[in-house]
Amino acid sequence: SKAHNLAVNEETGFAYVVGANGGGTTCGGALHMVDIQNPTNPTFAGCFADTGTGYAGTGYTHDAQCVRYHGPDADYQGREICIGSNENAISIADVSDKAAPRAISRATYPQVGYVHQGWLTEDHRYFFQDDELDERRFGLPHTRTLIWDLADLDAPALLAEYEGVSTSADHNQYVVDQYVFQANYSSGLRILDIRDVAHPVEVAFFDTFPPDDAPSFNGAWSTYPFFESGVVLVSSREAGLFVVDPTGIAVSVEAAETPAGFALSAAYPNPFNPQTTLTLRLDAPQPLTVAVFDVLGRRVAHLHAGPLAAGVHRLVFEAGVLPGGVYVVRAEGARGVQTQRVVLAK
Repeated sequence: SKAHNLAVNEETGFAYVVGANGGGTTCGGALHMVDIQNPTNPTFAGCFADTGTGYAGTGYTHDAQCVRYHGPDADYQGREICIGSNENAISIADVSDKAAPRAISRATYPQVGYVHQGWLTEDHRYFFQDDELDERRFGLPHTRTLIWDLADLDAPALLAEYEGVSTSADHNQYVVDQYVFQANYSSGLRILDIRDVAHPVEVAFFDTFPPDDAPSFNGAWSTYPFFESGVVLVSSREAGLFVVDPTGIAVSVEAAETPAGFALSAAYPNPFNPQTTLTLRLDAPQPLTVAVFDVLGRRVAHLHAGPLAAGVHRLVFEAGVLPGGVYVVRAEGARGVQTQRVVLAK
């Protein structure tokens, strides 16, 4: 039968066919488990269905991630755990015993459209989940990512809902180190810094569908950010394969505090007209001055002057009365200076 995806747990040597709900399927669209420890002789190992999930109540699993669990819940240390994206809920299962897999828990949230896919942080504490249809069905103004706290696998808790800077629908995402790499259809590849897990900050993007950011099914389908080089693949439904090299981020390098004690992230949108938004992340409270200068060094706007608390702050540069051209946003604190270049397109 056809299938939507194949999840492989390299540590245990098992593959999980998901979304196989056509004629002749063995597991009815739920987890179809295959032993691939001998790759030339794959063997059917069993089914798992959480029948409390899926719109048809069959436990249909559209996508999954299966891991040898090393997260904070001591009850499941070393067990093989699968997190299924099951249309109307996430489903957490212990599949260590393929002959007797069991459901651990399930969770859902308001305005669920279609629980499509998700990925664990590398410490197995948090799960970033996308909903493919909530923007279309409920008219949500921004791409929404659900962030689950899985400190207790028996009781998943919705930690936060991240609203992206775009209006596009989301499709696939993966976590590497401190970053989430999202394929968000018409707005393309979006890269989020998640050092503050409850408050992600977008630090880079590459749009594979420039005409618009509507919540359609055009544009970026998936992304692959697992190369040691840091190069990222993005597949676009209309335009083919893009191979991109994100700048300004350091995948596979342990995150550290910024020397200046703060970070000024790239503006979005950029180019822009008439306004763009920049993000400040502070390691600790401190006074900052943020101003905008033209190419001749003349200050043309003040964005902030004074103390700021630790955390994430968004600053809006409104440039409606200024002429088009290149401007520099300069953030200055007691320990250093950071700048970002923006382009006003008129």
